[in-house]
Amino acid sequence: MIFKKSMKLLMTGAMLSAVLFSSVSTVSASSPVILGYYTPDQASDNSLATNYSYLTHMSTDTFNFNSQGNIVGTTPTSAISLAKSKNITTYACISNFGTTDFDPVLAHTILTNTTVKNKAISNLVALVKNNGYKGVNFDFESVPKTDRTALSNFVRDLANSLRPSGYQTLISVPAKTVDDPNDDWAGAFDYASLGQNVDYVQVMTYDQNGPWSSPGPVAGKDWMEQSLQFAVSTVPSAKVLMGLPAYGYDWNLTTNNPNDGKQVAWKDISSLISKTKASPKWDAATSSPYFTYQASDKSNHVVWYENAQSITEKSGFYGKYHLGGISMWAMGLEDTSFWQALITNTPTPDGAAIPGKIEAENYSAMFGVVNETTTDTGGGLNVGYIDAGDWMNYKVNVQTAGSYKVEFRVASPVTGGQFQIKNDSGTVMASLTIPNTGGYQTWQTVNTNITLPVGSQTLRVYLVNGEPNLNWLNFIKL
Repeated sequence: MIFKKSMKLLMTGAMLSAVLFSSVSTVSASSPVILGYYTPDQASDNSLATNYSYLTHMSTDTFNFNSQGNIVGTTPTSAISLAKSKNITTYACISNFGTTDFDPVLAHTILTNTTVKNKAISNLVALVKNNGYKGVNFDFESVPKTDRTALSNFVRDLANSLRPSGYQTLISVPAKTVDDPNDDWAGAFDYASLGQNVDYVQVMTYDQNGPWSSPGPVAGKDWMEQSLQFAVSTVPSAKVLMGLPAYGYDWNLTTNNPNDGKQVAWKDISSLISKTKASPKWDAATSSPYFTYQASDKSNHVVWYENAQSITEKSGFYGKYHLGGISMWAMGLEDTSFWQALITNTPTPDGAAIPGKIEAENYSAMFGVVNETTTDTGGGLNVGYIDAGDWMNYKVNVQTAGSYKVEFRVASPVTGGQFQIKNDSGTVMASLTIPNTGGYQTWQTVNTNITLPVGSQTLRVYLVNGEPNLNWLNFIKL
C-alpha cells in the first residue's frame, strides 16, 4: 500500500505541478470526435434525424472530381442545415470515384497535373466557403503507389489553402500495419507526411476482408489494433480517428464468385439470421461474429458482421490509444443499437447513455487519479491510485427518470472503503461499500441503487475512504 501511494506521487507529480497555481486542481478529458458518413439517400437522412445526438461530426460523401478538376455532385442542404441546428460539424467528402469504382487514373491526373491540381484545390475552397462546411474530407482510394509524394504535396497544399480561413482538412487513409511504399493498395499513403499537415487522419479500419477475398472478419480486433498501433506511431494520436463498419459481408461459398458476394447492413443482419434460422458463432481471436446458412437456391453462404459486443470491444481502442475519435461507415446502414454499443466505451456529446455501461477512464474531469492497464476481463484501462477525496466526473444522458441499479467493477486490498455518487450540486445520491477483493487487480462487481432525473447531467464518483481501483460502472433500469 505504501509502495502504491509512492508510485502515485511520482506518476501524478508532473500533472499536479501543471495546475499548482489553479484554485482547483483538475484535469479534463477532451470530447471525442464521433463522425458519421452521410450518403445521398433517404436512409442517411433517416439516420441523421434519429441518431443526431450521438454525432459530433458528419462527412457528406456526395462529391467527386472529374478529370478537369471540377467537382461533380450535389450539396445535401437539408442535411447540412439539420446538422448545424444540432451543433454537428460538417465536412465535404471529395473522392476519385469513377463510374463503378475508385479511379486510379483520375487520382493521378488530379494529383500530378499542375493546372488541374490548382483548379481542384480552388474549387474545394469555394465549396467549403459557399456551403457552410467546416472543411474537406479528402477520400482518394486506389491511388497509384508512384504518386506517394504527389498525394502528400496535394494534401499539404489543400490544407494550406483552407487553414488561413479557419477551415480543416481530414484525410481518409487505408489501414496498414507497416509502411511499404511499394504496396499497391496503401503504398501511396505516407502517414507521417500526411499527418503533419491535416487536422485528422481517418484510418479506415474496416474492409479487412470482403467478397474480393477469402471469408473473414470485416474488422478483426487484432488487425484493427495492429493498424492503430502503427497509426499512432507515425501520427499524433489526437489526430487519429478509427473506423468502424455498420455492415457485414455475405460470401457465396458454392459459386465462390466475388460478384455473388454482397454487403449486409447492420440493421438487416438480425432478420437474415431469423429468416435462415442460422446459429451465430463468435470468433474470439478477432472479436467478430459470423454465421453460415443455405439459401433457397441451395447455395452455401457465410456472413461475417459486427454486433453490439464486437462494436463495444473495438470502440475501446479510442481510450486505450488516446485517439481523436471514431468514424463509422455509413449512416443509414445502422440502427440505434449500433450507437448504443459504440458509446459504451466512448463518451458522447450529451454524455454516456443511461441505462448503459461507462468505462471508468472515460471521465470528463478528475482529481488525483491515474489510469493504468488492467488485467480484468476485456483488458484496456482502469482508474487507479484513488485516495480519499479523489474523484471522477462523468457526463451522462439519462434516457428515463427513475430508479437504477449501479454496478461498480472494483478491486481493493483493504476493507472499509466507500464510494459516493454526487450530482452537480454536490448532493450525495448514492453510497457504495467497497469490499476487500484480495488485491488491486482482483476484480469483483458490487452494486447499489440510485434515483436519477431524466436528461444530460454530470455525476461525480467520490472516494470517501479506501484505496480501490475502478474499471467500469453499469447503470441498469429497475
